[in-house]
Amino acid sequence: MDFKHIDELRNKLKSLRPLNEAELERLREEFMIENTYNSNAIEGNSLTLRETALILQQGVTIEGKHVREHLEVIGHKDAFYYMIELADTKTPLTERVIKELHSLVLMNDAKNKGIYRSVEVAIVGAVHTLTPPYLIHEQMEALLNEYKNMKQDRHVIEAVTEFHLRFEGIHPFIDGNGRTGRLKNGEG
Repeated sequence: MDFKHIDELRNKLKSLRPLNEAELERLREEFMIENTYNSNAIEGNSLTLRETALILQQGVTIEGKHVREHLEVIGHKDAFYYMIELADTKTPLTERVIKELHSLVLMNDAKNKGIYRSVEVAIVGAVHTLTPPYLIHEQMEALLNEYKNMKQDRHVIEAVTEFHLRFEGIHPFIDGNGRTGRLKNGEG
């Protein structure tokens, strides 16, 4: 695949920098709100984009919506900003980092947050079997090691996409894999 156009757009964006701190924060907040809304909506959260923004910007609760949905929004926001911090400090992606992101995403599930699953799971309609629990740690370790090479040998978009597909195939957590996977791909 040719990533030349994407690289040209990235270079054009870089030429517009530096943005002042207020501009950067406004753009980051807008992206965080939309990313939080979209990632949670994929998982069945019924909050609208406007409701998500109200929760995140004004700290309000939305009448008639489950507490779980509010916590999914808040947890995703916390994980998003943690991922930004990791990217800014060029912290490498490790199992510990992935588990910490998952802990933030799944803040409403104290029993399962940041812990690899210990039971078999299946995704309805999936065409392949997910990794059995006893192989999760081993496969995650192998994936992270291979990811280091992927980032050197491939375009970053191709490496991140491959990592994400394989992460979702391992499906290391009982819940929150999609949200965690979509966040961790901000790592560069």
